[in-house]
Amino acid sequence: MKTLVGYHGTNAVIKSVDSIVIDFKSSHQFYGPAFYIALDRELAENFGEKIYKISFAVDALFKVDTHLQVGTFGLFKHFLNHIREEKFDLGWSETKIDNYIENNQDKFLQEYIEIQKEIRDDFAPDYDGILDNNQVAVFFPQKVIQSFQRVV
Repeated sequence: MKTLVGYHGTNAVIKSVDSIVIDFKSSHQFYGPAFYIALDRELAENFGEKIYKISFAVDALFKVDTHLQVGTFGLFKHFLNHIREEKFDLGWSETKIDNYIENNQDKFLQEYIEIQKEIRDDFAPDYDGILDNNQVAVFFPQKVIQSFQRVV
């Protein structure tokens, strides 16, 4: 079984793999609801003061070269940029686009979360997560994570 090491940044205390809870309503669901592991410690430090070094199995992960390969918009801000580009292509002014996005942000967040959940639903039956060049989205932490240790 091939393993890799990555890092998870959080403000929460992780006592065990079984205590990991996946947030299904987060606006930071790059590949849908999952437990995210950064392959780079500096990236993990952006997500919290507590840093965990995590060893995980990669055999059952779907490997991607680009997030577009699995139909994700990436982060919520990327989703909003997509909407912005669509409206700009239709000839809308920057002011009209800004007002439209501001007035509909809650609706767009719900759309984004639903799209990201669909990614998980599409991949979870066959894979335990998604691995790219920067991060891993682990759908089933108890199956994938082999060990973890708090380093900060």
